[in-house]
Amino acid sequence: MTLTIIRGAETTVAEARPGEKLITALERAGIAVSAPCGGRCFCGKCLVRVDGAAGEILAAERKFINDEMLKDGWRLACACTIEGDMTVYAEEQSATVMVDGVEGDVKLAPMAQAVQAECAAPSLTMQLSDAARLAGALGCGETDITDAALTMLPEALRAGEKVWATQFDGKVTGAYSRQPGMYGCAVDIGTTTMAAYLIDLTTGRQLAAASMLNPQRSRGGDVITRANYTMENPDGLSELAASVRAGVSELIDGMCVRNGIGRDEVRHITVVGNTIMMHIFAGICVKYIATLPFVPAYSATRHVPAGELGMDYPCAMVTLGPCVAGYVGADTVAAGIACGLDRPGEVALLMDIGTNGEMALRTDKGLWCCSAAAGPAFEGAHIKCGSGAVEGAIDSVKLDGDDVRVTTIGGKKAASICGSGIVSAIAEMLKAGLIDETGYLEDEFELAEGVEICQKDVREVQLAKAAIAAGVDILAEAAGIQVGDIQKLYLAGGFGSYIDKKAACEIGLIPMELLDRISGVGNAAGSGAKMLVMDAGAVARAEDLRRRMKYIELSASADFQERFADCMFFE
Repeated sequence: MTLTIIRGAETTVAEARPGEKLITALERAGIAVSAPCGGRCFCGKCLVRVDGAAGEILAAERKFINDEMLKDGWRLACACTIEGDMTVYAEEQSATVMVDGVEGDVKLAPMAQAVQAECAAPSLTMQLSDAARLAGALGCGETDITDAALTMLPEALRAGEKVWATQFDGKVTGAYSRQPGMYGCAVDIGTTTMAAYLIDLTTGRQLAAASMLNPQRSRGGDVITRANYTMENPDGLSELAASVRAGVSELIDGMCVRNGIGRDEVRHITVVGNTIMMHIFAGICVKYIATLPFVPAYSATRHVPAGELGMDYPCAMVTLGPCVAGYVGADTVAAGIACGLDRPGEVALLMDIGTNGEMALRTDKGLWCCSAAAGPAFEGAHIKCGSGAVEGAIDSVKLDGDDVRVTTIGGKKAASICGSGIVSAIAEMLKAGLIDETGYLEDEFELAEGVEICQKDVREVQLAKAAIAAGVDILAEAAGIQVGDIQKLYLAGGFGSYIDKKAACEIGLIPMELLDRISGVGNAAGSGAKMLVMDAGAVARAEDLRRRMKYIELSASADFQERFADCMFFE
C-alpha cells in the first residue's frame, strides 16, 4: 500500500502495511507527529487530514472529531488504520527552541586533542612495531592505542617524519600524516525539543547551533509516557533510542555540512538531558526509574565510542553527562556548572520548569536538589487548546475590561496556546475575577477564535504550579533557610526564559519575594554541555557537583503533600 504524505510544498511517498496505525506508518517514514498521550486516544493532539482507505472511526476519536470534520477527512493518527492507499496532509511543525544561555566559566582544554609526535623510522635493526614506536613517542602504552587508530597508523607513519595523533582522555583515537580537523558537538536532549552546538576545539569558537522538536514526541509528551512505551512494547526501547539518536545525528550532520566538516573530524560529542532521556539515548532500561523507588541504572559520567551507539562518527567519543537521581538529570548538572553552583557564592536557586521541575539550591552549608512532577501543562500538553512553542501559539495575554489582546509566536493567527501563554492567561483571568482563589472558572473563556481556557486547564496549571512551589519550600527547609533568604534565582530553559516573570509570581509558580532576584539564564543545560566539550576541567566539575548534591525525593517527604495542597490555591 502507498502512503503519500504532503507537508506544505514537500511530498513524501512511503510504503504502508495493511491494518497498521497511521501514526506508526508516519513514524517509519520519518514524519514525527505530536501525540502527548502516547497514542492512547485521549489528548486529540495528533489530528491529521486524510484522503483514502481509512478504517472506521473509533468511539474514542468522536470526542475530538464531529461529523463535519470527519467529512473533511480529519482523523486521529494514533487511531486511524490504513486499509488501502492513502494521502495524508500533515502540517509542518517548528518550535521556538532556546539555544542561547549563560556563558559559564570555561577554558579551552578539551578531552579530545591532537598532538604531533616524532617517531623513529623502522629498520632491519630496529624492529619495534608501529604501535610501540608511537606509544614511546607519546609516553603511553600500546594498549592505549585504539583499533581505529591502528588501522590508520602504518600509512600515517610512513608519509613523513612526524605523525599527528588524536587523543581522548589519554587514548589514541586516530593517526594522521597532517594536522587533523578537531571539532566537538554539544547536545541538550529535552523532552520536547533538542539543541546542538558545533565547536572548533582548536579555537573554542562556536561555529553553529541547531535545534529541532524531539522526534520521540509521537510516543508521548512526557517522560513517564515514553518510559511506559518502552515497557509495553517489546521493541519500544530500541525504537525510541534509534529515534533520538537519528535526531541528534541530523542536527550534527546539518551543522557539519554547512561548515564543510566531515563526520570523521568530529572528535567529541557531549550529551545532557533528564535521566530518562539519557538512559533512552544510551539504550539502557528505564523501567526502574519510572517505578518505585525511581533508581537509575547509572549516574556517573560515561564515555562511549559513537559507533557503539550506532552513530556514524568513526573518530568520536560520546560523553554522557552525569545524573544525580532518577528525576534530576545531566541537564540540571550541566546547568549547575554553567551557573557556577559548584563554586562558593550567594544563596542561589536554580529552577528549570518543564514536565519535571528540577531545582537545585546552593547555600554556604551545601547543595540540595529535587524534582517536582509538574506534568506537561507548561509544555502545552493536557491543555485543551495547548501546544508547544510553535508558530501561531498564543504566548501572552492582556485583559482590559472586555478587551482581550493576545500575541502569538511568529505573529501568526492564533491557533493554540503554549506554556508562557497559559501562565499569562491565568494571571490575567485571576486579576479580572474570572478565576477565584480556589481555581474555579464558571465558563470557558475565549482568548481568540477557536482558542479557549477551560476549567480542566486551570486545574492542570494548579497541579503544576503547586508541585513546583511546594518543592521550593521543601528545598529551603532542608537547607535550613527561608525562601526569602534566596538571593539569586536562576531561571533556566525555554519556558523560564519566555514567561512573564511577574505573571509567574502572581499565580504562585515562583515566590513573589523573589521577583526582583530572577536572572534568566536561557538554555543553561546547553551551555553546560558546551563547557563539557571544551574543557576537561568542566567534566570533572560536573562529576564533583553530582557527588555533592543532596537529593530530596519529594514523594518520600512527610510535609510535601500538605504543602502541595496549600500551594494549590491562588493567593
